[in-house]
Parts: sequence; structure tokens; C-alpha cells
Amino acid sequence: MPHFTQRTPATGRWRWARWAAAGCCCWGLLAAPAVAGTVDDWLSKTQEATRGRAYTGTLVVSAGDELSVSKVWHVCDRTTQMERVDSLSGPARTTIRRNSDVITFVHDKKIAYTDQREALGLLPMRWRANGESLDRLYRLREAGVQRVAGHDAKIVELLPHDASRWGYRIWTEAQTGVVIKLQTLDGRGAVLEQVAYTELHLGAVVSMQALEQRMKSTEGYVVKPRVLKKNTWPSYIKAKPEPVLGFSALSCYQRTETDTPALPGRAHCVFTDGLASVSVFVEPMRADAPFTPTQTMRGATQVVTQALGPYWVSAMGEAPPETLQRLSKHLLLQP
Repeated sequence: MPHFTQRTPATGRWRWARWAAAGCCCWGLLAAPAVAGTVDDWLSKTQEATRGRAYTGTLVVSAGDELSVSKVWHVCDRTTQMERVDSLSGPARTTIRRNSDVITFVHDKKIAYTDQREALGLLPMRWRANGESLDRLYRLREAGVQRVAGHDAKIVELLPHDASRWGYRIWTEAQTGVVIKLQTLDGRGAVLEQVAYTELHLGAVVSMQALEQRMKSTEGYVVKPRVLKKNTWPSYIKAKPEPVLGFSALSCYQRTETDTPALPGRAHCVFTDGLASVSVFVEPMRADAPFTPTQTMRGATQVVTQALGPYWVSAMGEAPPETLQRLSKHLLLQP
């Protein structure tokens, strides 16, 4: 999804504004027919649907009591994807992406942040651990047809096999397969977060050249690069944690900004099950920094902070809090 809530696997979506519960009886879909093919095949077709297409629309993200609205321009020539997102609520921001290169203009502060993030789309790009299929974690169910933003849409649900991840209800435009609405569901089937187009113009004329020109127009703005680079694994973290709960560790990262040097001893490690992602931040406890355990939730995104031995660990991602806690403990070497 466009990262309006800042969800990237490297953080997750996000956040630019980036997605997993209990047994199937909670979903009320036992009578629904299974979709032919595998979860991987369906996701591949869905993600391919945006390639070679241009569209504009108004996207609404609702998470808990929070609501944000953005205007989206999308264009792709099958090799290059570009997208512009203008916030219509909250602080005035414009985010433009060319493949993985991103620039965000914060208009009131006259700051432009440059960054790199994962590919476009309402659904995150799937990632397989050692070629394993997502069918081991999710299954597909058809859930009917419905009109969304003036378009006929097919509804499919990705149902988790266990309580370690949320589930998803997804609407795809009937003719093109473009995802136009997505809900993240908890184990009881309640909607945690929804992303949906309220207005969508498929086949709209969107100039890639104009977007590229706007992306380079930084006059009057202070440009601040944000760098996310792979880091060496600190000595207190497992060199490459084995999968747990279906989540595999991708790598250890360090994010820096030009005016905020990276602090030594900190680690940012990313786990993913192929759809959902969780970031775990670890740093040694300091005597001058009091620690208070917390657990917060914004839509589908949970944040859990806890003290584990001499370390302060914060986990953030779209997964149940129990999953975040287990991934945090799994990451650290036992004293």
C-alpha cells in the first residue's frame, strides 16, 4: 500500500503510510469457497496488476480513531514505477517515489527528506524465506463481490493458520486486479485498520516526466538524507536468528540522518513472514535513561517496549503483541 502510515519492512510500513490471528472459526468464512491456486500465485498476479498502469485517486486510511486522506497519482511503464502522494489532512506533505527512491517535502518546515523504501502497492511485496510458500502461514478464501469507489471489486481474504499474525480482507478491481481496498483484521474478525480508495480513475493520464521533475524541485527546501544501511550484528544479538512463529530475520540495519549521527550499540533488526513485518530496536540500558515498559496500538500496528536483561527492546509492527514480545526475546543472546 502506499506508505501513508509509514510501514516499511525496513522499519512496515512506514512510516509513509505497510500487514496477520486465531483459528478459522473466528472469521465466519467456513462456507466460503477456497480460491484456486496458491497464496503466492494470487499475490503475484495482484502485484503485477499495477505494472504498466496509470491511475489517480483519493485514498483514506482509518486506524482506530485516526483518519487520514491523501491524493494519489500512480504511473508505471513496467520497469519504472512512480507515485506522488499529497496529504489532504494533517500536516501538508508531498511524497514522491521513483521505484525505491523517495523524497518527502514537509511544506511548513521547508525540509525535504530523501530516503529509500520498498516497492509500491497496497499490498507489500512478499518475501520468501528459503523459497518457502506463504501457504504454510495463510490460506485464501473468496468473500463475494462489492462496489468500491464506483468499481466492481472481488473480495478475497488471507486467513492466518495461527494466532501469530493478523488476517486481511482485500478488494481487487474486477477487470484489472488492482487492489482498491484492504482491511487488516484481528483474531475475532474485527477491523483494525482500513485503507481504501473513495475515488479512483483507472487509465488516467499521469506524466512520469512531470513527477520526476517535481521530485528534483528542491529549491527553497533544506534537503536531509536519511540513510538505512545494513549494519554488523552487535555482539549481544544472534548472528542470524532462525525463524520463529513463521517470521525470519532479514538483517540488521542502522538509520542515520545528516544532522543526527547514529549512536553506537544500537541495532534495528527486521523480521518478516512474507507479508507482515516487525522491526525490533535494541540498545544497552543506560543509568541516566529511566525505562518504563509500554504497550500501545495504532490501528494494526502494535508497539511493545520491554527490558530484557541489560537491554531496552522496542518492537513495532503489524502483528499481535505476543508475537512482538517473542520476536524480541528470540533476537537476544541468552546471558
